[in-house]
Amino acid sequence: MAAEKPEIVYERRSESIIRFVHACWSTDGTMFAVRATGFTRVQFAYDVKRRREVPFEEMKETMAASIREAYGLGKDGKGRPIDPLEWAWSYRGEMVFSKLHPEAISK
Repeated sequence: MAAEKPEIVYERRSESIIRFVHACWSTDGTMFAVRATGFTRVQFAYDVKRRREVPFEEMKETMAASIREAYGLGKDGKGRPIDPLEWAWSYRGEMVFSKLHPEAISK
């Protein structure tokens, strides 16, 4: 089976500084989602089978579970569950990401 040509599924032509990014796949491998933040916030989901962007809501819970697992998120100092999607867009999320992925941060 020949490899397929890479395809651009999302493009942003203005300058962006990204300080956190996370991607995940659906359990059946037919969709993926991306959530990124920095000076710009980006989130989208894409259906590989239908070859089109789909509402992020279709992957929201999968993304939340993936971030929760990847970063070991549990409860905050007051015992409340941490919302992984809000955490990803927080300063704390950016700092943890930069420590785990120093190669992704410009020097």
